[in-house]
Amino acid sequence: MFVGICTLHLGLYDMSSIKEKRSLVKRVIRRTQDRYKIAMNETGLLDDLSTAQIGLAVIGSDQAYVNSLLDRIINHVEDLHLADLHHADFTIEAY
Repeated sequence: MFVGICTLHLGLYDMSSIKEKRSLVKRVIRRTQDRYKIAMNETGLLDDLSTAQIGLAVIGSDQAYVNSLLDRIINHVEDLHLADLHHADFTIEAY
């Protein structure tokens, strides 16, 4: 079994409140979870209006599949055009 763990760092612009930021981050998470059925949540930088950090995890029996899925998820978040993806860090662990 392989577990892919990813952290996405998003740049946010024109946020005037934490409530507005949370709303945008929830839209990114909801749209991604609706498409891929993955575990995903805001994991850091909670009080920073200009950036967001989202963590996600995927599980699969094939390392190539997990790697491909993480790449597709990263591309999906970019394609939403709700926030700029500054960078994405991921690792795949074997269990």
